[in-house]
Amino acid sequence: MKYFSIRFNFFQHILRGEFTYLFIALLMFFVLFPFLDEYHLGRFMLDIFLTLVLLASIYAVAGRRPVLVAAIVLAVPFLAGTWLSYALKMDSLRLMGSVFGVILFALTLVSIIGRILQTTRVTADTIYGGISVYLLFGLLVGLLFIILETLQPGSFRNVVEHDANNTNVRLFYYSFVTLTTLGYGDIVPLSPPTQMLSALEAASGQIYLAVLIARLVGLHINQRRP
Repeated sequence: MKYFSIRFNFFQHILRGEFTYLFIALLMFFVLFPFLDEYHLGRFMLDIFLTLVLLASIYAVAGRRPVLVAAIVLAVPFLAGTWLSYALKMDSLRLMGSVFGVILFALTLVSIIGRILQTTRVTADTIYGGISVYLLFGLLVGLLFIILETLQPGSFRNVVEHDANNTNVRLFYYSFVTLTTLGYGDIVPLSPPTQMLSALEAASGQIYLAVLIARLVGLHINQRRP
């Protein structure tokens, strides 16, 4: 019983972190969504996972009241546009929701980065926050790619397959391939905005790892010194 009590207290301690739930939501997006997408519910499941990430983002900024209020205000049109689009069959509502989603995720990114830069002690929650920023940035740019492709169809080559609903999924895939600079070349940006955004995302991903993550590693090393 003592062993299970220790294990329970450990997980309880981990889940008290500000950024833990956001990290878990993003991890679910990457691990579970690709398998659920195989059941031809791509757009619906994508919206569910994006909603979970949105709610976790709000929790991550809950410690700062002005930021929390702004996040809630932005979340309302995102949720309304995303889910009402199913009932009203209006893609313009989904587009509106995506725009507010980009702003909300950007607000979350800035808030978390600010907290990380202010910290002088690296904890497990700090590490979760650092990883979440990286993943959330890929998600944010993926939404921007979706918006650009919606406004100007044909902005990418090889992004539209037989199932048009799968376009959003492939654009998120392209976003993270670009962020990590893998560059498979299966999807190619054609319009100037998507080309410039792709280059900016690739550069930002490398700068983030080289600067902010390196700072966390340096702080962690200093903590371990006697």
